[in-house]
Amino acid sequence: RGVLEGFDQHINLVLRDAEDISDPENVEKIGTIILRGDNVVMISPPP
Repeated sequence: RGVLEGFDQHINLVLRDAEDISDPENVEKIGTIILRGDNVVMISPPP
């Protein structure tokens, strides 16, 4: 999860303050990342 900074026509995303939440008990802070659109499954607003 992270804050969306930008995207392109291929749904490549630039996220800031990104975190790896695949293991809820061990959240890993990553920082700024570029996520390739092929890996995007869902985009949703914060709760």
